[in-house]
Amino acid sequence: MEAEHAPLRSGDIASRVFLELAAERRRVTSRWRLWILARRLAVRERRPLPPALYGGRLVQTLIRRGALTPWASPHLRDVYVVSAPYADLVPLEEEQVLQEANPEGYFCFQTALLHHGISNEFPGNLSMAKVSSHSRPPLGTQEDDWVGLPRPSPQTPRMIGRTPIVWAPTRSVREVGIAAMPTASGMIWVTDLERTLIDAIQNPSLCLGIANVLRAWRIGARDWNLDRLIAHAEQLEAGPVMRQRVGFLVEALGGRHPTLDQWRDRRERGGSLKLVAANPYSSSFDPRWNISINVPQAALGELAEE
Repeated sequence: MEAEHAPLRSGDIASRVFLELAAERRRVTSRWRLWILARRLAVRERRPLPPALYGGRLVQTLIRRGALTPWASPHLRDVYVVSAPYADLVPLEEEQVLQEANPEGYFCFQTALLHHGISNEFPGNLSMAKVSSHSRPPLGTQEDDWVGLPRPSPQTPRMIGRTPIVWAPTRSVREVGIAAMPTASGMIWVTDLERTLIDAIQNPSLCLGIANVLRAWRIGARDWNLDRLIAHAEQLEAGPVMRQRVGFLVEALGGRHPTLDQWRDRRERGGSLKLVAANPYSSSFDPRWNISINVPQAALGELAEE
């Protein structure tokens, strides 16, 4: 068995970790990520693994060299902006800062609608779901990186810079339909198109209202994968009415799927089911899906507009 080499000097580790950041064109980093990069370097070169406390020393070395600047906010800790010539070419995005602070969380609701290009309404905030199930490794890492290590504690700041953060209700946080999506400065976790549409009709108030949601469904129907949409709806079943909402909208937009017949056979009976849960009951009724279409006519017209 090949023997381990001597430990690298602290300054050498800092220099080489910074080169890793540059190779990834990373604009934002964190104490936990720097520690992972240092451990990878040790494993690759068969050197002793740096201890947990080394992450703090590594951060301080890079700050002294001018390579890192702490994110200036009382709402976050251990998140840093990379300060280097290459970094000036990469935008500093608040989503990347929030993802680094909550590395297993995912963006959802109106933020996800924007990322999928099915809404152009900017709410002035970011919507994210906090996850603590450890079902996905933080972006830029692999499961092997975390063997024997605790995952980063998720931070839930109220603000990133001047942008408020809307945290998803606990009941809506589910590990269904989460995908890595690119931004100008790296990858983030976002609900996929089909999950985003389902979340939106279940929570229109978190997506700038029902008119914006129905418009997003119309636009999203151009690219949706109906098999995936149906599968997500069944996995996310949060009550008898959800499939009826989804089924109504799919058919209203010209979609056809054999599972919809099964859903109609199992649909909930009774007169209290509504397309929008928070709105008053309306006498406008769809008998095929046994659901009250309790939205303004102008909003309903978003399904037909082109």
